[in-house]
Amino acid sequence: MLAAIATKGFEQLTTKRLEMLTISMSAEERLRALMLGYVLFAIERPALFNLMFGSELADKDDYEELRMASIASFRLLMHAIADHLQAHKLPASYAEAAAVHVWSATHGLSTLLVHRQQNPRQKLQATEQCRALANVLIAGLTADIKGSTS
Repeated sequence: MLAAIATKGFEQLTTKRLEMLTISMSAEERLRALMLGYVLFAIERPALFNLMFGSELADKDDYEELRMASIASFRLLMHAIADHLQAHKLPASYAEAAAVHVWSATHGLSTLLVHRQQNPRQKLQATEQCRALANVLIAGLTADIKGSTS
């Protein structure tokens, strides 16, 4: 039962992130929106977020639907990073590794925000903190790739 709930959580996370996107967004704006969608999902649904990533389910890989829903969310981020890299004429082959780095940092921020006391300004604070994190990560993505391709 917990695996089914976690699966629905990943589906809702993916939906939340997709809802943050618009056709007119640049590759960088899409990446920023996906990061913010992740953070907002976490603070809006903290118990579900904790179930999805916590230790309540011993081996999440034993649940195929859960694994696939998780992968779908990750791929959404990975494709946005690939688009961002291509927009900067950088090799998209780095997208999977970069997605792990961006996800790790975004997940870390989300976890920190979820474990704080809830307050009326949390959504605004999360948006501001996610924007600052995205600035660092996006600048780092471009710098790291340019440095390794020189």
